[in-house]
Amino acid sequence: MEIDIQNVSMTYSNGKQALQHLNLSLKTPSLIGLLGPNGAGKSTLCRTITGLYRSMGTVQIDGEYLKRKRRTKKSFFVQQGADYQLYAPTVEDEFLIGRKASPELRQAALARLCEMGLEPFADRHPASLSGGQKQRIAVARALIRSKPILILDEGTSAIDRQTAHDIENRLLKLQDLTLITVTHHLDEDLLKKYDKILYMENGYIKEEGAFESLISVPSRFAAYFQLKK
Repeated sequence: MEIDIQNVSMTYSNGKQALQHLNLSLKTPSLIGLLGPNGAGKSTLCRTITGLYRSMGTVQIDGEYLKRKRRTKKSFFVQQGADYQLYAPTVEDEFLIGRKASPELRQAALARLCEMGLEPFADRHPASLSGGQKQRIAVARALIRSKPILILDEGTSAIDRQTAHDIENRLLKLQDLTLITVTHHLDEDLLKKYDKILYMENGYIKEEGAFESLISVPSRFAAYFQLKK
């Protein structure tokens, strides 16, 4: 499978250009870190890949053109600060909406909850959870639905640093998953595990490559990394 982005541009209603003639090809499965200063276009690129934003140019996932303003079924998007709507009576049931609640599926749901540190909350009503706990549910729900592409746009921003580190580390170890992560928490140990870093500024992908190759030479990413550190 491949994510292919050709000549994609995106302009907001106020005239600001969020993406400018992006061309990008990503083999899947792969681990992609999307970094850059605020306003660089990272979140806009994520929403374009998932079909949430209309843009000029084309986006293909596994050879299928993404129709404008229509979400692709091949990805799951966990975004920063989202007010996740959880409707089921318990956290465990939240994973089973619209699906046959077989013993195997319930066991898988509990396993994912355990991975996210949420097993003690399995019987609680989702409305009683904090923002960080809801973010963890969103990530776990993406995993149990076996989407081949998981996009985290600051998807663990409401979680404490150690828990966020542990979750991201687990995700980086999963097989057959394309993970695209937007983060401002520059953890060197984690960044080294990504296949590719995409560094963005002003709507452009300025640099791309493995962490070690970008940090070992004078580069925009190296300067950004040192400044953030």
